[in-house]
Amino acid sequence: MSNSFPNSGHSDVPQKPDFQEAPQQQTPVGYNTQASVSGDAPRTPALSIVGLVLSIFFPLIGLIVSGIAWKKAKEDGDKTTVAMIGTILGVVLLIVNFIVSVTILPGLMEQAGMPSQL
Repeated sequence: MSNSFPNSGHSDVPQKPDFQEAPQQQTPVGYNTQASVSGDAPRTPALSIVGLVLSIFFPLIGLIVSGIAWKKAKEDGDKTTVAMIGTILGVVLLIVNFIVSVTILPGLMEQAGMPSQL
């Protein structure tokens, strides 16, 4: 029986054709894939986010948690922006709550017929 492969010689296995190597895909300008893959990019700790949310609803507790988160983020090299905003917001809202409770609350209590001084 005759061999159907040309130039096959002693082997019945065909020769591999030469393929050109596919061109490498270029990374688009402005995209840095190394930082997201390697994990070296600074991150926002969850404690900072919790402190910010608590600062809105419970300023004193939020101020304390945000302060702790800010200190911890500085030590770990993480982003401190959210913790700093939570700390500032906690201080501002604590002052606003104090001013409201000192100025407006006694007037409301007097209108309701309650003694304003204890």
